[in-house]
Amino acid sequence: MHRAVPLAALLPALAGGCRALVRDAEAIAYRPGTPPTTTAAECDARYQLSAPDELRYWLQVDVPAGAAVGFRREPDGSLLAVAGEHVQPIPDARYVWLCTPKPATRWDRFAVRTRDRCEEAVTDAKVVLFIPVMCITGEFP
Repeated sequence: MHRAVPLAALLPALAGGCRALVRDAEAIAYRPGTPPTTTAAECDARYQLSAPDELRYWLQVDVPAGAAVGFRREPDGSLLAVAGEHVQPIPDARYVWLCTPKPATRWDRFAVRTRDRCEEAVTDAKVVLFIPVMCITGEFP
């Protein structure tokens, strides 16, 4: 259990609103029939273009703070996904840019590492607990 880090170590980060702990928050969306818009990235972050109706991700882009993120139309009417310097033509459908901020301070990096280690410990515990149940019953609980 040396890998398990106490969850209590994350409490100050959660109470303080640590932005680095946020994963896949919706930054900006586009729906067919609405005008495409862009916004400025609030912080250095990884953005993922998601097509929720297709249940897939189109692309991932690291974007610096202040760079444009969103959607725009070309003069010919085609739709583009924009993230910093990256511009991608996309079919006209529903899309969402999801944002995961990069840890900026030592505290942020500590909080993210702690969260990740807690998640690993929970996953390891599930495997250790479920394997005997699967062996005995032949079914996944």
